[in-house]
Amino acid sequence: MPDTDALNAQLEQMVRGWQPEVEGALARRGDPGRAAALAARFAPLFPANYRNLYNPEEAARDILRLRDLDADRPRNVRLAKKSLDGDDRLRLKVYSAAGPLALSDVVPALEHFGFEVLEEIPTELHVHGGGEGDAEATFIHDFSLRLPANVDETALMPHVETIEGAIAAVLDGKAENDAFNQLVLVTQTDPQAIVWLRAWFRYMRQGGSSYGMDTVVAALRGAPALTAALVDRFRALHDPKAKDAARAEALAAEIQTGFAAIQSIDDDRILRLFHAVIGATLRTNAFAPAAAEALAFKIDSSLVPGLPKPLPWREVWVYSPRVEGIHLRAGPVARGGVGQAERASQRVADQRIPHRHQDQRQRGFVEPHQPRLIGAFPRRDLVDQFVDRLHDRSQRVLVPGQDHPAGELARPLLVEGVEGEIHDLARRS
Repeated sequence: MPDTDALNAQLEQMVRGWQPEVEGALARRGDPGRAAALAARFAPLFPANYRNLYNPEEAARDILRLRDLDADRPRNVRLAKKSLDGDDRLRLKVYSAAGPLALSDVVPALEHFGFEVLEEIPTELHVHGGGEGDAEATFIHDFSLRLPANVDETALMPHVETIEGAIAAVLDGKAENDAFNQLVLVTQTDPQAIVWLRAWFRYMRQGGSSYGMDTVVAALRGAPALTAALVDRFRALHDPKAKDAARAEALAAEIQTGFAAIQSIDDDRILRLFHAVIGATLRTNAFAPAAAEALAFKIDSSLVPGLPKPLPWREVWVYSPRVEGIHLRAGPVARGGVGQAERASQRVADQRIPHRHQDQRQRGFVEPHQPRLIGAFPRRDLVDQFVDRLHDRSQRVLVPGQDHPAGELARPLLVEGVEGEIHDLARRS
């Protein structure tokens, strides 16, 4: 027997027409006073193939996302909460006012999150702006996805907005496109915490760790409770809104107990190294506005196992998707400027950072004031501009003290840590 309710709904839609149905759906989903204007602007733009595939309710959801696109936010992402193709699939819609997305860019990004891309249905609309100019091409990319076997769709639904934001950040180039993004889907790790984990991994690699990214991510993915405890301990040590020494100690003890359940020796070493780096972090700007440009972690090198000898007194590790750098400090007093090393690509830089620093340490040569900034910059002027900005920012945030006109020593604002008395001086060379 056919579904009479569905048939009646289709007949009613045919009688009423597409635009009134879309208007009614918009009124039910938002501001009824704006529904007519939104339907008049967007509903006629949907081509016939779209109307055959999607109902007015889905069009209303799409229109609300299309409405929010602008020059500052040219892309938007929506993860469908109900699958049309089976219990183990989801649909991801990407809205773009910045031209069509290349599948060669999007598919690897989604695969890094752990999705399997099964199908993509593109829709092109020509949306008029507020003025009299020509209509701009806007695209809806509808991806049919399969979840990993170990991810429950119902458990994922409370985290839909977080996952959408993480995917949008990768597509916009604001976050790195790599295997760490699996943690958003598999363990529901906060995207900001994933940035910290990625930064610590990069620090460990430049310090000589031989573990690759896939191995490290597998270790974190296989121990979700320990991973969450590591992140919570970092927050308890350094987040001004959550700083709690007693909780940090309790988490450290919990983590130590949790190591006993790790069966792989490689996973055990990786997780213990993360634990050590977090414990060795004296100060950070991770909870300050400066973190938006680059993260910085001031580290007591003596507390990190496996670093090449001789050890510096302190290290400042700087990380962002655009640049990575290490500031090796020989003693409590540091003066000087900023140096940089340009590389043709981030991949080349990743291969050379550990060897160069290891060579310096083995020769007994530790530069006390010259951070080595390695970035994927195609032009030298961009390197210089970034270094200048980083130097200026370091005077306020990265370096723990400043020279002032009156000669007093000031602790910078908005940087939290567990370090004792400050003896550092920073002066532009």
